[in-house]
Amino acid sequence: MMMRSIVIAIALMGSAYSQPSTPASAYEMTADAIDCNQKTRKCIATSNARITTGAGDATKVLTARNVTASMQEEGAPSNIDAEGDVFLEAQGGKIQSIRSDRAHYEPDKQTATFDGNVSLRFGSHTFKGDHATADLKQGNFTLKGAKQTPVSGLIYPGALSEKRRRA
Repeated sequence: MMMRSIVIAIALMGSAYSQPSTPASAYEMTADAIDCNQKTRKCIATSNARITTGAGDATKVLTARNVTASMQEEGAPSNIDAEGDVFLEAQGGKIQSIRSDRAHYEPDKQTATFDGNVSLRFGSHTFKGDHATADLKQGNFTLKGAKQTPVSGLIYPGALSEKRRRA
């Protein structure tokens, strides 16, 4: 199937959008199929969904089997829901990446919740649990385990201070 791409900040305004580069404030959505509904203000990307926003060290990439973006009136996403093999990568952020089964992201607040088989990479450290809430702007997170499965973490002493010395 052919991949399709739209810039969702413009898509619901009814404008044709064709530029060689995407502005840093835009959200580019690609997938095998994308369905945008102006009345409900939602874009649904199915199969191999990917949303990219930001530029350089502020780039965030969300990939999943399916993604639904609910839009504000001006066209920017108010929230993004993802399901199936969710992977969020934040370039230059304190939290580098998070994997899970499902995610809910609020771009304005830079916060997200992740559910099911959560794996979070923070510096050289890796944490695993069943539910996570993350403040992507501040780099803070809370991780919880399931009833019979505790939270686990692999922490490398000195890794953060070593990283700061190289900077």
